[in-house]
Amino acid sequence: MKILLSVLLLVLLSNNVKAYDTTDSLLSFLKAEILKKDGYDGQKNNRIKVLKQKLSAISKSDVAAQYTICNKIYEEYKEYKFDSAYVYAHKLLHLANLMGNLPNEYETRIKLGTIQRSLGMLKEAFECINQIDVKQLPDSIKKDYYVFQSLTLKDQALYNTDEFYSRPYKQKSMEAMSRALYFTAPGSYEQQKQTAQAFIAMGQKVKAASHLRMLLGQAGLTLNQKAMAAFDLSGLVNGAEKTNLLAQAAIYDVRSSNKETLATLTLGLLLFKQGNLDDAEFLLKEALNKARFFGNRLSQRELIANLTQVSAQKLIISENKKNLVLTALITFFGIALVVIAIVSINVYSRLKKVKIREAIVQEQN
Repeated sequence: MKILLSVLLLVLLSNNVKAYDTTDSLLSFLKAEILKKDGYDGQKNNRIKVLKQKLSAISKSDVAAQYTICNKIYEEYKEYKFDSAYVYAHKLLHLANLMGNLPNEYETRIKLGTIQRSLGMLKEAFECINQIDVKQLPDSIKKDYYVFQSLTLKDQALYNTDEFYSRPYKQKSMEAMSRALYFTAPGSYEQQKQTAQAFIAMGQKVKAASHLRMLLGQAGLTLNQKAMAAFDLSGLVNGAEKTNLLAQAAIYDVRSSNKETLATLTLGLLLFKQGNLDDAEFLLKEALNKARFFGNRLSQRELIANLTQVSAQKLIISENKKNLVLTALITFFGIALVVIAIVSINVYSRLKKVKIREAIVQEQN
């Protein structure tokens, strides 16, 4: 049996997770991957350590080389540790200013605003947008700028729950998305993803899902790209497919040491709604650990509230089970008492008849 399980895990590791589309298999594999997260995090920490060693070996006068290495360190940290990513984003900004390289400065402001947006710091993210003169950007960076602008406007629209206030932000977000599409390479991951997002914004979910499915079928995607595509597609489907896609996205996040909680949190809440409280609690606790590690206080508060609901539901179910057992015992003892009473009455009646017969026999004698 152990050999069979080992072979199964090897196959799962060597092939796309989507090949295993049964929910139980994916959830079991996801939990197994979570238990191995320290190994994945260790690999990332080793990469960061090597990069920092390279950075320390570079001459202080070689600002361009420092910028290149700091950028690689930032990329490692941006979905791993917020504080460290923030520090290296500011280092990049400082180095860009030393070089007098305006495009690099603007590119760094996009990076800084992106991680601020991921933590809900929309005011700071909009400040980064306003500090950038898009006309000064090369086409290779304009796409990143408009993607960042579109997502920030989209988040602002979600924050303004009233349709009257959110509509202008939605419209501006779609306009920025269209500009981003113009600067993406044909057939690239970014083009497929942004096209799908545009269809979602227009309410054309079938076309959006089609693009995302094609995207997931592409070879050469990074783990992070697979995770984002699977998560986006999960929002367009229902049933087992939705659960499976969220599980896939969460697995890819674990493997890439992505500490953003979206996939794990969403899957945990979905399982909670489905009544799978044990798995829901396990995943929400893992999401809380990730949020604490990354430094996302907003997610921490939300997750603590959700975990409280799960614990309360488990307690209610536990108490209900106890009440059912108690009710069953009371019913059993009640029935037993009735049976004993009936038997006692029957025995008493028979004894009475025997005594009457004995009395008749004695009188006859």
